[in-house]
Amino acid sequence: FIKFRKASCPDVAVLVDERSLLHLQRGEGFVRKLLNDQREMFQRSGASIGLFLQSDVTNRHFPTDCKLYVFMSPYRITDEQRIAIKDKLQRDGKTLLWMFAPGVCDSRGEPSESSLDLVGMTLRQQSWSTELGSKIADGRHALSDIGNSRNFGLKERINPSFAVDDDSSGITTCAEYVSSGSPSLSIRNLDGWKSIFCGEPYLTLDLFKAICRASGVHLFTTGTDDVLFAGSGWITIHVSRDGNKLLN
Repeated sequence: FIKFRKASCPDVAVLVDERSLLHLQRGEGFVRKLLNDQREMFQRSGASIGLFLQSDVTNRHFPTDCKLYVFMSPYRITDEQRIAIKDKLQRDGKTLLWMFAPGVCDSRGEPSESSLDLVGMTLRQQSWSTELGSKIADGRHALSDIGNSRNFGLKERINPSFAVDDDSSGITTCAEYVSSGSPSLSIRNLDGWKSIFCGEPYLTLDLFKAICRASGVHLFTTGTDDVLFAGSGWITIHVSRDGNKLLN
């Protein structure tokens, strides 16, 4: 399967770690949103999407020419995966998006220490039972272009949760948690690559499209939520309503 995908590298690689899901204690609803609902959202974004297991990153056939890599459940990251991510992905203008709680289940001490070398930003655990839900803080950055609504995320208490706590150069805070005012969406330009941290467990369609645009990902459709598959010279659309469709 991976050999086949190597011939047609998607613009976006979405990675899910199946072992990290074993640590979740939020029930079936959380997992359904994380896997089923987010998968459908990606497919409606208009971008060329590839779906992978996080463990695939160590395979020699894993695509390394994507523009954006989305780590949906990086709660547990093995040493072998860390080496592969650093060697293969932290380079050549790629963007790496880290969701919710990277490294929280690792055995490397505090999660903030565990994730720093991958995320490129220091994360701090918020007070227990801090409510999630974010609002745009800097409307000038491309990540802030999420339509008319300036809020995203769910008003839930999920423990633990994390915020960026780093005053290093090159970091832009694009959104903050409504309840705590701490940075929940930040981007940092690093040496040859970019890192984005999103403290919310899920992405909205508008936010994901903004991240795609900021990462140089081509969107074949705009202003629509039709399901699209693109790759190997083919574009397939499953439309949700009739009418004229514009492909970019």
